[in-house]
Amino acid sequence: MAPEDGPRTRWAVARVLFGHRSTHVILVSLVPLLAVRATGDRVVLGDLWAVAAVAALWPAMEWGMHVAMHAPPLAIGTWSIDPEVCRAHRRHHEHPGVVDDLLLPPLILAALAVLAWVALPWLFGRGPGWSAAVAFHIGGLLNGWVHLLTHTSVRPRTRYYAWIRKTHTLHHCKDHRRWFSFTGPWLDGWRR
Repeated sequence: MAPEDGPRTRWAVARVLFGHRSTHVILVSLVPLLAVRATGDRVVLGDLWAVAAVAALWPAMEWGMHVAMHAPPLAIGTWSIDPEVCRAHRRHHEHPGVVDDLLLPPLILAALAVLAWVALPWLFGRGPGWSAAVAFHIGGLLNGWVHLLTHTSVRPRTRYYAWIRKTHTLHHCKDHRRWFSFTGPWLDGWRR
């Protein structure tokens, strides 16, 4: 799954990740969010609960989005509904080393960023919601990092990352209808 000319070190992977426009979308949203959180309400116990909730739900959301990206085009009469994120994901399976299809499209990430800015403060309250939104953005960066790393020749350093890499390789090479998770590979055992 790793292209011959792909990055071979973690630093090289980081340069690719932080040089990509998808990551730029996350950072353009995250930096002002950090400023808003730092200058806004004081941090309270609710911030910890909000961040913990986002962290706990992240693997399930990530898994569900990956399942949804495998949806075939929907035909309604002569119309066909085939979102770009699904088309990009199909291209990713055809050519797993192409970074533009490996990371989520910038428009999807922008929509998720707006959703985090609006929905999480509404759900948790202003201060804790901003903290939750920061955690959500960091989850997006980690998702891109892990997905990009699994498509390189960089060897895993931990058993956990080796597990993630193994299940993602199985997803690509054995059965694309299984092994959807990155940060929570235990979720893959729940769907049979």
